[in-house]
Amino acid sequence: MSQYTENAPSNIRAAQGQVAQGQAVSSTSVDGRTIKPPTGKLLKGGLLFLALASLTLWLLLKEYSLPQLLAAVKNVDMRFLPVAAFAMGLFLLCEGKNIATGLAMAGRPIGLRQMGRYAMGGYFFSSVTPSASGGQPMQLYFMYKDGIAPSHGSLALLLELTSFQIVSISMALFGLVYTYVHQMAMMTEIKYLLFLGLGLNLALLLILLAALFSNALLKGGLHFVLIILGRLMPAKAPTHRRKLLVFAASYGRAATHLKKHPAVFLKLLATSTVQLLAFHSIPYLIYLCFGLTGYEWLEIFSLQALLYVSVSALPLPGAVGVTEGGFAVVFQQVFPPPLLGAALILCRLISFYLPLMASGLGLIWLSFSSDSK
Repeated sequence: MSQYTENAPSNIRAAQGQVAQGQAVSSTSVDGRTIKPPTGKLLKGGLLFLALASLTLWLLLKEYSLPQLLAAVKNVDMRFLPVAAFAMGLFLLCEGKNIATGLAMAGRPIGLRQMGRYAMGGYFFSSVTPSASGGQPMQLYFMYKDGIAPSHGSLALLLELTSFQIVSISMALFGLVYTYVHQMAMMTEIKYLLFLGLGLNLALLLILLAALFSNALLKGGLHFVLIILGRLMPAKAPTHRRKLLVFAASYGRAATHLKKHPAVFLKLLATSTVQLLAFHSIPYLIYLCFGLTGYEWLEIFSLQALLYVSVSALPLPGAVGVTEGGFAVVFQQVFPPPLLGAALILCRLISFYLPLMASGLGLIWLSFSSDSK
Protein backbone atom coordinates (compact mmCIF):
# COMPACT_ATOMS: atom_id res chain seq x y z
CA MET A 1 0.00 0.00 0.00
CA SER A 2 1.31 3.45 -0.88
CA GLN A 3 2.15 6.15 1.64
CA TYR A 4 -0.81 8.02 0.22
CA THR A 5 -3.34 5.53 1.56
CA GLU A 6 -1.55 4.27 4.64
CA ASN A 7 -3.29 5.17 7.93
CA ALA A 8 -5.73 7.51 6.21
CA PRO A 9 -8.43 7.24 8.93
CA SER A 10 -5.95 8.15 11.67
CA ASN A 11 -4.77 11.15 9.67
CA ILE A 12 -8.38 12.23 9.28
CA ARG A 13 -8.81 12.00 13.04
CA ALA A 14 -5.69 14.08 13.55
CA ALA A 15 -6.97 16.77 11.21
CA GLN A 16 -10.34 16.74 12.97
CA GLY A 17 -8.54 17.16 16.27
CA GLN A 18 -6.79 20.25 14.95
CA VAL A 19 -10.08 21.74 13.89
CA ALA A 20 -11.70 20.97 17.24
CA GLN A 21 -8.88 22.93 18.90
CA GLY A 22 -9.52 25.89 16.62
CA GLN A 23 -6.39 25.44 14.51
CA ALA A 24 -6.44 26.20 10.81
CA VAL A 25 -6.67 23.03 8.79
CA SER A 26 -5.61 23.97 5.28
CA SER A 27 -2.46 24.20 3.27
CA THR A 28 -1.17 26.38 6.12
CA SER A 29 -1.56 23.65 8.73
CA VAL A 30 -1.30 20.42 6.76
CA ASP A 31 2.09 21.06 5.24
CA GLY A 32 3.08 24.56 6.30
CA ARG A 33 2.02 26.37 3.16
CA THR A 34 0.28 29.72 2.99
CA ILE A 35 -3.09 30.04 1.29
CA LYS A 36 -2.72 31.61 -2.14
CA PRO A 37 -5.25 32.23 -4.90
CA PRO A 38 -5.17 29.56 -7.66
CA THR A 39 -3.88 32.01 -10.26
CA GLY A 40 -3.12 29.46 -12.97
CA LYS A 41 -6.52 27.80 -12.69
CA LEU A 42 -8.27 31.18 -12.74
CA LEU A 43 -6.37 32.32 -15.82
CA LYS A 44 -7.13 29.13 -17.76
CA GLY A 45 -10.75 29.21 -16.66
CA GLY A 46 -11.08 32.87 -17.58
CA LEU A 47 -9.73 32.27 -21.07
CA LEU A 48 -12.08 29.32 -21.56
CA PHE A 49 -14.96 31.42 -20.31
CA LEU A 50 -14.19 34.21 -22.79
CA ALA A 51 -13.92 31.71 -25.64
CA LEU A 52 -17.26 30.08 -24.76
CA ALA A 53 -18.97 33.43 -24.25
CA SER A 54 -17.71 34.67 -27.62
CA LEU A 55 -18.83 31.49 -29.37
CA THR A 56 -22.24 31.68 -27.68
CA LEU A 57 -22.71 35.30 -28.75
CA TRP A 58 -21.76 34.43 -32.32
CA LEU A 59 -24.22 31.54 -32.40
CA LEU A 60 -27.01 33.68 -30.93
CA LEU A 61 -26.50 36.43 -33.50
CA LYS A 62 -26.40 33.79 -36.21
CA GLU A 63 -29.69 32.29 -35.03
CA TYR A 64 -31.44 35.55 -34.12
CA SER A 65 -30.71 38.61 -36.26
CA LEU A 66 -29.75 41.82 -34.49
CA PRO A 67 -32.69 43.82 -36.00
CA GLN A 68 -35.08 41.10 -34.77
CA LEU A 69 -33.64 41.25 -31.29
CA LEU A 70 -33.77 45.05 -31.17
CA ALA A 71 -37.36 45.07 -32.40
CA ALA A 72 -38.35 42.63 -29.64
CA VAL A 73 -36.57 44.60 -26.93
CA LYS A 74 -38.31 47.84 -27.95
CA ASN A 75 -41.63 46.41 -26.77
CA VAL A 76 -40.37 45.36 -23.34
CA ASP A 77 -42.33 46.56 -20.32
CA MET A 78 -39.56 48.21 -18.32
CA ARG A 79 -41.44 47.92 -15.02
CA PHE A 80 -40.45 44.27 -14.59
CA LEU A 81 -36.75 44.55 -15.42
CA PRO A 82 -35.84 46.23 -12.09
CA VAL A 83 -37.82 43.53 -10.28
CA ALA A 84 -35.82 40.85 -12.12
CA ALA A 85 -32.58 42.65 -11.26
CA PHE A 86 -33.69 42.85 -7.62
CA ALA A 87 -34.37 39.08 -7.64
CA MET A 88 -30.80 38.46 -8.80
CA GLY A 89 -29.45 40.85 -6.17
CA LEU A 90 -31.45 38.96 -3.55
CA PHE A 91 -29.85 35.74 -4.78
CA LEU A 92 -26.37 37.11 -4.07
CA LEU A 93 -27.45 38.68 -0.78
CA CYS A 94 -28.80 35.33 0.44
CA GLU A 95 -25.51 33.61 -0.35
CA GLY A 96 -23.66 36.20 1.69
CA LYS A 97 -26.18 35.82 4.50
CA ASN A 98 -25.74 32.04 4.65
CA ILE A 99 -21.97 32.39 4.73
CA ALA A 100 -22.32 34.90 7.55
CA THR A 101 -24.65 32.53 9.43
CA GLY A 102 -22.12 29.71 9.17
CA LEU A 103 -19.26 31.91 10.31
CA ALA A 104 -21.31 33.24 13.22
CA MET A 105 -22.00 29.66 14.32
CA ALA A 106 -18.23 29.07 14.22
CA GLY A 107 -17.73 32.09 16.46
CA ARG A 108 -16.57 34.47 13.71
CA PRO A 109 -19.34 37.00 13.00
CA ILE A 110 -18.79 39.28 9.98
CA GLY A 111 -20.18 42.58 8.76
CA LEU A 112 -22.08 43.54 5.62
CA ARG A 113 -18.90 44.48 3.76
CA GLN A 114 -17.41 41.04 4.27
CA MET A 115 -20.70 39.37 3.36
CA GLY A 116 -20.68 41.21 0.05
CA ARG A 117 -17.05 40.42 -0.63
CA TYR A 118 -17.44 36.69 -0.02
CA ALA A 119 -20.70 36.44 -1.98
CA MET A 120 -19.35 38.40 -4.95
CA GLY A 121 -16.04 36.55 -4.83
CA GLY A 122 -17.77 33.19 -4.86
CA TYR A 123 -20.09 34.17 -7.68
CA PHE A 124 -17.43 35.76 -9.88
CA PHE A 125 -14.74 33.10 -9.58
CA SER A 126 -17.22 30.22 -9.73
CA SER A 127 -18.56 31.67 -12.97
CA VAL A 128 -15.22 31.90 -14.75
CA THR A 129 -13.76 28.52 -13.76
CA PRO A 130 -14.82 25.02 -14.89
CA SER A 131 -17.19 23.24 -12.51
CA ALA A 132 -17.20 26.40 -10.36
CA SER A 133 -13.85 25.16 -8.98
CA GLY A 134 -12.42 28.63 -8.33
CA GLY A 135 -15.23 30.02 -6.18
CA GLN A 136 -14.65 28.45 -2.78
CA PRO A 137 -10.83 28.66 -2.88
CA MET A 138 -11.08 32.40 -3.53
CA GLN A 139 -13.68 32.83 -0.80
CA LEU A 140 -11.35 31.06 1.61
CA TYR A 141 -8.51 33.28 0.42
CA PHE A 142 -10.55 36.43 1.09
CA MET A 143 -11.52 35.12 4.51
CA TYR A 144 -7.90 34.26 5.27
CA LYS A 145 -6.88 37.83 4.41
CA ASP A 146 -9.57 39.02 6.85
CA GLY A 147 -8.07 36.91 9.61
CA ILE A 148 -10.60 34.08 9.48
CA ALA A 149 -9.09 30.63 9.94
CA PRO A 150 -9.58 28.28 6.98
CA SER A 151 -11.28 25.81 9.34
CA HIS A 152 -14.00 28.35 10.13
CA GLY A 153 -14.30 29.40 6.48
CA SER A 154 -14.56 25.82 5.29
CA LEU A 155 -17.26 25.15 7.86
CA ALA A 156 -19.36 28.08 6.65
CA LEU A 157 -18.93 27.25 2.96
CA LEU A 158 -19.71 23.57 3.40
CA LEU A 159 -22.89 24.32 5.32
CA GLU A 160 -23.91 26.88 2.69
CA LEU A 161 -23.26 24.37 -0.10
CA THR A 162 -25.21 21.60 1.62
CA SER A 163 -28.18 23.86 2.26
CA PHE A 164 -28.13 25.12 -1.33
CA GLN A 165 -27.96 21.57 -2.73
CA ILE A 166 -30.89 20.38 -0.61
CA VAL A 167 -33.15 23.22 -1.74
CA SER A 168 -31.98 23.14 -5.36
CA ILE A 169 -32.61 19.43 -5.78
CA SER A 170 -35.91 19.62 -3.88
CA MET A 171 -37.15 22.32 -6.25
CA ALA A 172 -35.96 20.34 -9.27
CA LEU A 173 -37.74 17.20 -8.09
CA PHE A 174 -40.89 19.25 -7.53
CA GLY A 175 -40.50 20.67 -11.04
CA LEU A 176 -40.06 17.18 -12.45
CA VAL A 177 -43.29 15.96 -10.84
CA TYR A 178 -45.16 19.13 -11.76
CA THR A 179 -44.18 19.07 -15.42
CA TYR A 180 -45.00 15.36 -15.65
CA VAL A 181 -48.43 15.73 -14.02
CA HIS A 182 -49.31 18.71 -16.21
CA GLN A 183 -47.94 17.00 -19.32
CA MET A 184 -45.46 19.76 -20.12
CA ALA A 185 -43.28 18.24 -22.83
CA MET A 186 -40.60 20.96 -22.90
CA MET A 187 -38.03 18.89 -21.01
CA THR A 188 -38.21 15.79 -23.25
CA GLU A 189 -35.65 17.16 -25.72
CA ILE A 190 -33.00 17.48 -23.02
CA LYS A 191 -34.11 14.55 -20.88
CA TYR A 192 -30.68 12.91 -20.93
CA LEU A 193 -29.00 16.13 -19.85
CA LEU A 194 -31.71 16.53 -17.19
CA PHE A 195 -31.19 13.09 -15.68
CA LEU A 196 -27.41 13.44 -15.86
CA GLY A 197 -27.51 16.76 -14.04
CA LEU A 198 -30.09 15.58 -11.54
CA GLY A 199 -28.14 12.38 -10.89
CA LEU A 200 -24.81 14.17 -10.36
CA ASN A 201 -26.34 16.79 -8.07
CA LEU A 202 -28.22 14.14 -6.10
CA ALA A 203 -25.04 12.10 -5.72
CA LEU A 204 -23.21 15.17 -4.40
CA LEU A 205 -26.02 15.85 -1.95
CA LEU A 206 -25.99 12.27 -0.66
CA ILE A 207 -22.23 12.49 -0.12
CA LEU A 208 -22.61 15.76 1.76
CA LEU A 209 -25.39 14.43 3.98
CA ALA A 210 -23.60 11.15 4.64
CA ALA A 211 -20.46 13.04 5.59
CA LEU A 212 -22.39 15.32 7.93
CA PHE A 213 -24.38 12.69 9.75
CA SER A 214 -22.11 9.59 9.69
CA ASN A 215 -18.52 10.00 10.82
CA ALA A 216 -17.77 6.32 10.23
CA LEU A 217 -19.13 6.51 6.70
CA LEU A 218 -17.07 9.63 6.06
CA LYS A 219 -13.84 7.97 7.19
CA GLY A 220 -14.53 4.77 5.27
CA GLY A 221 -15.54 6.62 2.12
CA LEU A 222 -12.48 8.86 2.14
CA HIS A 223 -10.20 5.91 2.83
CA PHE A 224 -11.64 4.19 -0.25
CA VAL A 225 -11.22 7.34 -2.35
CA LEU A 226 -7.62 7.68 -1.18
CA ILE A 227 -6.87 4.14 -2.32
CA ILE A 228 -8.42 4.69 -5.75
CA LEU A 229 -6.74 8.05 -6.33
CA GLY A 230 -3.42 6.70 -5.09
CA ARG A 231 -3.49 4.01 -7.77
CA LEU A 232 -4.86 6.15 -10.59
CA MET A 233 -2.82 9.32 -10.00
CA PRO A 234 0.17 8.48 -7.76
CA ALA A 235 2.05 11.65 -8.78
CA LYS A 236 -0.74 13.85 -7.41
CA ALA A 237 -1.35 11.65 -4.39
CA PRO A 238 -0.03 14.09 -1.75
CA THR A 239 -2.13 16.96 -3.14
CA HIS A 240 -5.33 14.90 -3.20
CA ARG A 241 -4.61 13.49 0.22
CA ARG A 242 -4.18 16.98 1.71
CA LYS A 243 -7.41 18.23 0.13
CA LEU A 244 -9.40 15.24 1.34
CA LEU A 245 -8.06 15.63 4.87
CA VAL A 246 -9.17 19.26 4.83
CA PHE A 247 -12.58 18.13 3.58
CA ALA A 248 -12.91 15.51 6.31
CA ALA A 249 -11.78 17.84 9.06
CA SER A 250 -14.17 20.56 7.95
CA TYR A 251 -17.10 18.17 7.83
CA GLY A 252 -16.25 16.73 11.21
CA ARG A 253 -16.42 20.23 12.64
CA ALA A 254 -19.62 21.01 10.71
CA ALA A 255 -21.34 17.89 12.03
CA THR A 256 -20.37 18.76 15.60
CA HIS A 257 -21.73 22.28 15.28
CA LEU A 258 -24.97 21.12 13.69
CA LYS A 259 -25.63 18.74 16.56
CA LYS A 260 -25.22 21.64 19.00
CA HIS A 261 -27.17 24.17 16.89
CA PRO A 262 -29.77 22.33 14.76
CA ALA A 263 -31.89 25.49 14.39
CA VAL A 264 -29.05 27.16 12.50
CA PHE A 265 -29.36 24.70 9.64
CA LEU A 266 -33.09 25.39 9.40
CA LYS A 267 -32.19 29.06 9.08
CA LEU A 268 -29.75 28.20 6.29
CA LEU A 269 -32.43 26.17 4.48
CA ALA A 270 -34.92 29.04 4.76
CA THR A 271 -32.41 31.49 3.30
CA SER A 272 -31.52 29.10 0.46
CA THR A 273 -35.22 28.71 -0.30
CA VAL A 274 -35.65 32.48 -0.65
CA GLN A 275 -32.46 32.59 -2.72
CA LEU A 276 -33.61 30.03 -5.28
CA LEU A 277 -37.22 31.22 -5.35
CA ALA A 278 -35.86 34.60 -6.42
CA PHE A 279 -33.48 33.15 -9.00
CA HIS A 280 -35.96 30.76 -10.59
CA SER A 281 -38.52 33.56 -10.87
CA ILE A 282 -36.39 35.60 -13.26
CA PRO A 283 -37.66 33.89 -16.47
CA TYR A 284 -41.25 34.55 -15.38
CA LEU A 285 -40.46 38.23 -14.82
CA ILE A 286 -38.95 38.37 -18.32
CA TYR A 287 -42.12 36.65 -19.56
CA LEU A 288 -44.14 39.50 -18.03
CA CYS A 289 -41.78 42.06 -19.61
CA PHE A 290 -43.07 41.03 -23.03
CA GLY A 291 -46.72 41.27 -21.93
CA LEU A 292 -47.25 37.54 -22.46
CA THR A 293 -50.01 35.48 -20.84
CA GLY A 294 -51.00 31.83 -20.79
CA TYR A 295 -48.35 30.40 -18.49
CA GLU A 296 -48.45 30.77 -14.72
CA TRP A 297 -45.50 31.48 -12.44
CA LEU A 298 -45.36 27.91 -11.12
CA GLU A 299 -45.09 26.45 -14.63
CA ILE A 300 -42.16 28.66 -15.65
CA PHE A 301 -40.58 28.29 -12.20
CA SER A 302 -40.65 24.49 -12.56
CA LEU A 303 -39.00 24.60 -15.97
CA GLN A 304 -36.26 26.92 -14.73
CA ALA A 305 -35.59 24.74 -11.67
CA LEU A 306 -35.13 21.73 -13.94
CA LEU A 307 -32.97 23.63 -16.41
CA TYR A 308 -30.72 24.89 -13.61
CA VAL A 309 -30.06 21.42 -12.22
CA SER A 310 -29.56 20.04 -15.75
CA VAL A 311 -26.67 22.37 -16.59
CA SER A 312 -25.17 23.15 -13.18
CA ALA A 313 -23.12 19.95 -12.94
CA LEU A 314 -21.43 20.34 -16.34
CA PRO A 315 -17.71 21.26 -16.19
CA LEU A 316 -18.03 24.53 -18.11
CA PRO A 317 -17.35 28.02 -16.73
CA GLY A 318 -20.72 29.49 -15.79
CA ALA A 319 -22.37 26.72 -17.86
CA VAL A 320 -21.92 29.18 -20.74
CA GLY A 321 -23.36 27.95 -24.02
CA VAL A 322 -25.21 24.96 -22.64
CA THR A 323 -27.49 27.18 -20.53
CA GLU A 324 -28.37 29.33 -23.53
CA GLY A 325 -29.01 26.24 -25.65
CA GLY A 326 -31.07 24.66 -22.90
CA PHE A 327 -33.13 27.82 -22.45
CA ALA A 328 -33.91 27.94 -26.17
CA VAL A 329 -35.15 24.34 -26.02
CA VAL A 330 -37.01 24.38 -22.72
CA PHE A 331 -38.76 27.72 -23.22
CA GLN A 332 -39.46 27.46 -26.94
CA GLN A 333 -43.16 26.90 -26.26
CA VAL A 334 -43.33 29.58 -23.58
CA PHE A 335 -41.93 32.45 -25.64
CA PRO A 336 -43.12 32.94 -29.25
CA PRO A 337 -40.33 32.45 -31.83
CA PRO A 338 -39.92 36.19 -32.55
CA LEU A 339 -39.36 36.84 -28.83
CA LEU A 340 -37.37 33.76 -27.81
CA GLY A 341 -33.94 35.17 -28.66
CA ALA A 342 -34.57 38.45 -26.88
CA ALA A 343 -35.99 36.63 -23.85
CA LEU A 344 -32.95 34.37 -23.72
CA ILE A 345 -30.54 37.30 -23.85
CA LEU A 346 -32.44 39.32 -21.24
CA CYS A 347 -32.61 36.34 -18.88
CA ARG A 348 -28.91 35.61 -19.17
CA LEU A 349 -27.94 39.25 -18.90
CA ILE A 350 -29.89 39.67 -15.66
CA SER A 351 -29.18 36.27 -14.14
CA PHE A 352 -25.53 35.89 -15.16
CA TYR A 353 -23.57 38.35 -17.28
CA LEU A 354 -24.49 41.63 -15.56
CA PRO A 355 -24.11 40.17 -12.04
CA LEU A 356 -20.77 38.75 -13.15
CA MET A 357 -19.60 42.20 -14.25
CA ALA A 358 -21.03 43.82 -11.13
CA SER A 359 -19.32 41.25 -8.90
CA GLY A 360 -15.98 41.82 -10.60
CA LEU A 361 -16.27 45.59 -10.29
CA GLY A 362 -17.47 45.27 -6.73
CA LEU A 363 -14.46 43.17 -5.79
CA ILE A 364 -12.13 45.72 -7.38
CA TRP A 365 -13.82 48.56 -5.49
CA LEU A 366 -13.70 46.70 -2.18
CA SER A 367 -10.05 45.86 -2.76
CA PHE A 368 -9.05 49.46 -3.49
CA SER A 369 -11.17 50.88 -0.69
CA SER A 370 -9.59 48.42 1.76
CA ASP A 371 -6.08 49.27 0.60
CA SER A 372 -6.74 52.98 0.96
CA LYS A 373 -7.58 52.66 4.65
